[in-house]
Amino acid sequence: MKRFYFLAILFVTVITMSGGTACFADAVTEHPAYLQALPELRLAGAYLDKFTPSNELNQELINTITEISAAAKEINLAGISDGKDFESHSQIEATINKAESYHEALKLLVKISKDITGTEKNDFADDLMKRVLGHIDTAIKNVESILAYSGFPGKHPAYLHALTDLRLAREYLDKITPDVALDNNELNAIGEINGAMDDINTAAIDDSKDIASFREFDVDLQRTSRYGKALELLNKTYEDIRREEVNGFAQSSQKQALRHINNAISIVKRAVK
Repeated sequence: MKRFYFLAILFVTVITMSGGTACFADAVTEHPAYLQALPELRLAGAYLDKFTPSNELNQELINTITEISAAAKEINLAGISDGKDFESHSQIEATINKAESYHEALKLLVKISKDITGTEKNDFADDLMKRVLGHIDTAIKNVESILAYSGFPGKHPAYLHALTDLRLAREYLDKITPDVALDNNELNAIGEINGAMDDINTAAIDDSKDIASFREFDVDLQRTSRYGKALELLNKTYEDIRREEVNGFAQSSQKQALRHINNAISIVKRAVK
């Protein structure tokens, strides 16, 4: 009798497990658009996430990533899964800048929306599609909003010009030849300029040039003349950024950049005296 009950339980268990496996296989086979959407959703979320451990996300980015994660969870709750968690995604190129990453995220979200729209025609599938698309559409609107005021494309030209001017101002204060030692004033001013450039880049405004990319200048200029040129550029940059139209997202970075530039101006002025 015990053997009969054991075999009966074993039979039920095998049937249940087989049925579960079949359901999973059916979900994968019958919902290819949703299955394909999962890795794309994870990658879109990664494009909007931190670039380095020191990067902080603003609330709109956090909300957008939450919407993307919620879309993936809706798909998983419908029994469609590729067995990977939300943090599992393809590698992102280390050289990509924030503006490019936002555009890549937007392209993925739009593609997912198109792939999923109208995939199936039954009550369960329609409800699932509406829930998933609701999260994705919100994420799309958020990314479009971020791009609209982040300076890409064609916005915030003053910031883009400032990056060029800051690099040149930095070079006027840097070594002209390898044997020229920098004094503390020059080092401190360069540090403030670097800080201003970091703040501008943090606001997703980047001209994709490295810090060593600057216009050529007369290398025979004496230090006093170089300080004068650096001051002209820093003052121009300060006024350009101060007048730039700002919004809630960029305002914090603007204030920080102006603080760094003002500090650099003060340091150079002290050095000239």
